[in-house]
Amino acid sequence: MLLDNLRFIIRIKQERLYLLGNNRKKKKAKDIAERFIEYNQRYKLEIDNQGFKEKRVVELGKKKVKILQIKEELWLVAIKGFGDKPMLLLTNVDKNPVIILEMYLTRWKVEESIRFLKQEYNLEDVRVRSYPGLRNTVSFLLAVFYFLSVYLGRKLKLNILLKKIYEKAKRFFQIPPFKHYALADGIFRIF
Repeated sequence: MLLDNLRFIIRIKQERLYLLGNNRKKKKAKDIAERFIEYNQRYKLEIDNQGFKEKRVVELGKKKVKILQIKEELWLVAIKGFGDKPMLLLTNVDKNPVIILEMYLTRWKVEESIRFLKQEYNLEDVRVRSYPGLRNTVSFLLAVFYFLSVYLGRKLKLNILLKKIYEKAKRFFQIPPFKHYALADGIFRIF
């Protein structure tokens, strides 16, 4: 078993070597993506590129691969349409490639949230004397972040308090979909 039955989805390099089927000959991941994967699904995405929304259609396909040391089934998922070369994901989850892509993209939302907490609230500059103090500080910060997220999730566009905070944020362009940066700037300027 691989990692005690844990499921994973990771992005891999184009040059990584894998075994295809029962063939004992190693092939590069990019060669598998180009020659052996059938791109039989399409998925529509809306990407926010520095405030400009861009619609894209990506093509997806997957193929079963093996690694010598691991007996578990692995899947190589290839996505065309993000760049010049296909984006390659390796997973032990046997699901539709669209679901695997959505799971992987969700990870970026989590990463953005953590980056936001560290940058905007200066989490790395917090000085406490004990681990419980740090844990309590981070717990409080996560509670505030959750409150703001739920509050914003209701899409209350007519809320006067939010409008005032956004005005204080002094943004030159429109407020991006991840509104927490503008909220943090506005709250900082108010206080």
